Amino acid sequence: MSLSKVALLYANSLYDLALEQNTVAGVSDEMSNIVKVIEGNAELKRVLDSPVVKQFSKLQIIRETVKSFAGATTLQFLDYLERKSRVDGLWEIGKAFETVIDERQGLLRVKITSAVELSPSQLDGIRAELEKDYAKKILFEKTINPTVVGGFILQVGDTVIDASLKNKLELLKKKFLKASVSLN
Repeated sequence: MSLSKVALLYANSLYDLALEQNTVAGVSDEMSNIVKVIEGNAELKRVLDSPVVKQFSKLQIIRETVKSFAGATTLQFLDYLERKSRVDGLWEIGKAFETVIDERQGLLRVKITSAVELSPSQLDGIRAELEKDYAKKILFEKTINPTVVGGFILQVGDTVIDASLKNKLELLKKKFLKASVSLN
C-alpha cells in the first residue's frame, strides 16, 4: 500500500508531538485502534470520506467514537487535524503513523506465510538473513496457509519473495517448457 505524502507528513508531526510528550507507545496503540475502528465501521468511513460533512462534525463524531481509549496527545492531534481540514485523512494518517514509527525505530515488518508453523530456529535463520540484507530489526507477521506447498512466502513492503516448493516447481516447469524439453 502506497501512502500519500500528506499522510506521512501528518504522521511525522504526530510522532514528533508524541516524542516531545513522551507518549509514543500510547499514541501508537491509540492510532492503531482508531484505524481498526474506521476499518470496521463502513458508516464512519463514509462520513469521513464525505465532502458534505463539515470537518468540525467529523471531529465530533471521531471524538465521541474514540473517547474511551484516546489520550490527551491523540485528542490534541485530532483538534489539529480539524484546524487543518484533514480529519477526513485520519485513516490514512493512522496507517502512515505505523510506517513512521517503524522507520524511526529501525523496524521492518515482514509478512511470512507458510503451510505450517515455522520453528523458532527457522524464523531466526530467516530473520538473520533479512536483518543482514535490510539493516533493520525484523518483526514477523505470521500467517498459516495450507495451500503453500513447502517453504514459505515473504512480503517485504511491495516485494514478494516466494521460497515455496510449489513456486520452485512452477519455475522449473517454465524452464523446461521454454527449452522445449519434453518429459515424455
